[in-house]
Amino acid sequence: MRKTALLLLLGAVLLTACNPGVDTAFIPPSNLVAVSAALSPQDTLLAVYLYRGQPLGKVLPEEQTVERNATVELSDGTRTVRLTYQPARLRYERPAAALPILAGNAYFLTVKTADGIALKSQCRVPPAVTDLRIAGTQQPNDFEFEITWTAPPDQPFAWVRGRTASASTTGPNFSGNVRFDGTGGPDFVRAWLTDQQRGGRNTLTGRVLDAARRKPLLLNIEVLNLEPALHRFLVDTRDLNNFNANTDGFIPTFREPRPVASNVEGGVGIFAAYNRSETVLMIP
Repeated sequence: MRKTALLLLLGAVLLTACNPGVDTAFIPPSNLVAVSAALSPQDTLLAVYLYRGQPLGKVLPEEQTVERNATVELSDGTRTVRLTYQPARLRYERPAAALPILAGNAYFLTVKTADGIALKSQCRVPPAVTDLRIAGTQQPNDFEFEITWTAPPDQPFAWVRGRTASASTTGPNFSGNVRFDGTGGPDFVRAWLTDQQRGGRNTLTGRVLDAARRKPLLLNIEVLNLEPALHRFLVDTRDLNNFNANTDGFIPTFREPRPVASNVEGGVGIFAAYNRSETVLMIP
């Protein structure tokens, strides 16, 4: 989530320019800190990214915007652990064994920068989906598949991702050749982000492009059950990425600027949780 923290800073700057009635408009860009962190029971490492905003019109390389001397702590309400800045990865880290991330539990983030800026946020880990399965058939060129899984009640937010790899130990990976039919129509997308996951059994279809030529393959499918705040953040960053890709700086835009979703008090950013389930199918 490192790149998306920079989008948060951009969103906050756009907000200050267009909507002075919002609280973050009173934070000068140079005092604006962006947080990017997501927790999961499957993680082996706790990681938090911090970035410092810059004056309007000033552009710096990403590594020069990293906030390096902050105090970053995570807590489950009983135990508190401090994360250490790792310069090689430009983030704060701690092994997950120091603070196990468990479904249903709430977690709290506190940040204090060297110049006294304080930020805080909290999240709650959703349950995982269960009984995740893949079935499919080889067509002349593509491999068509169907995914099914069971979701807990009242958990409508999910993100389905897919990738393939050669079943040969020396073969390449093909991360971009999986498409999902997320709309029920002919347009296939690489990942399926939804707020319509039903409690109980869910189904999604898709295909592996050009599978016949690349076999044998391993198809890896992940279903991430998302906290609502994380879903909002992913939708906003997806829309911003799509908008930037479609305009590419050449087409004038009159779209009203708006910030990327944030749940961080005292700054901007995302601190949220998800729970990942995955399965693998061999395409012989």
